Parts: sequence; structure tokens; C-alpha cells
Amino acid sequence: MDRVTKFLKVLGTGTEFLIRWAADTERTAAIMAATDVYAEGSHGEGPAEFAQAVEQALAGARKHVKDLTLAADIGTDAHLRVQWLMRRELGISEPEPEMKDERSLWASLAFEDWWKGSGLKAIRSEQPVWDRELGYAGTIDIVAEGPEGLGVVDLKTSKGVYDSHHLQVMAYLHAGRNFAPLKWAKIVRLPKKMDDPNFEVVPLGRLYGRELNEFQLMEAFKSCLILHKILVAKT
Repeated sequence: MDRVTKFLKVLGTGTEFLIRWAADTERTAAIMAATDVYAEGSHGEGPAEFAQAVEQALAGARKHVKDLTLAADIGTDAHLRVQWLMRRELGISEPEPEMKDERSLWASLAFEDWWKGSGLKAIRSEQPVWDRELGYAGTIDIVAEGPEGLGVVDLKTSKGVYDSHHLQVMAYLHAGRNFAPLKWAKIVRLPKKMDDPNFEVVPLGRLYGRELNEFQLMEAFKSCLILHKILVAKT
């Protein structure tokens, strides 16, 4: 049974900004390399020699690859520490995970501050859910109990809360209702920078100045399942 995120890749919206950022970073690195090669005057006389010298200047390890890896590590470590916090609340004693970067700690501390005043209580952490009829599965970051009953808290360490995130969480909510009476869902975006003021808690369905209800979100996700079946799986 395939995971929710696999089906949502047909949209491309979850990676659009990441791809654009990587392209901008690569372009900047290429311009800097060309500038350095030209300034050194070691590129020969023709355009082919110049191009070869620039390529060699870039050959070591492109900056955007390093940055992408670091960004993934920051998000992973922040999730691990939040998971540790939730498991500790559930009475499960484990060593605190080591943060490789202070931004991971900053992101998890931002969540911790919000959680303390949220009025929510952890019921499950990293809870697998699935829907046999539709053929997908996923993992809910936190199943929580609050004034409105049981619900889903999903963590993101991206630069924004995108449409695909809402479809993903709606799919989790739908599948989770096979096992518990889940009433609501929230998407929590954690900052990756210490000067990032944009810690966000976004109710499910609130997308860029418009709101979609659960039925609309689930219909959109089902459309992704169909698109994936036709365009990718080809069955």
C-alpha cells in the first residue's frame, strides 16, 4: 500500500518552491564560478576553454546540494525532537535526540512553546493509518485531544504551508477515522531560522485566503489518486 506523499507528487506543488530555490542557488554559484575564472585569467582564449574552466570550478560540490541536504537534516532532526517530546508526555522514557544543527533545536523549541499553551494533550505519536478501499497509507505526526475532541497535528518545516499539505493531512484525517473519531486537523509550520517570525498554525482547509471544506479536500486527493494511476502507474 503506497504512502500519501507518493500520490501527491503528481501535483508538483509540494516541491515547486524547493526546485525554484535550488535553481536560483545553482545559478548564483555558476555566476560566482565564472567571475572567479575570468578574474584569474586561466581559462584560455576560446569559449570552450572558458566553459570547461567554469565547469571545473563547480565540480567539487555544488552549494545547492549541500544546502538541500542540510535543510532535510534540519527538518528530520526537528521532527525527531518533537516526537521525543510527545513520547515523553505519553510516559515513554527515551534519551533526548542530539540536534546536529541549532536550527533544528530552534524549530522544536518553537513547537514546544506553542504546545504548552495549546490546550492539547498527546494521545498518539507517529501513528500509522491506512485506507484499504482507496489504497493508501500514512503516518500522523500527533493524534491529540483538545476542547473539540480528538484531532490531528501535522508538522512541516517548509518555507510555507502549501495546498498539497492540506490534501496530505486530509488524507490522514480520513484514514484515521477508520480507527478513531477524529474531529479536526491543524498544520504546524516550524521555523528553520532563529530569526524566522513565521511560526504558523493553520487549520485544515485554510489555503492562501480561501477555505476548502473536508469534502472538497478529499475529492481533490482522490483526483490525485486517479491521476497517479493513469499517468504514473499506468494501470
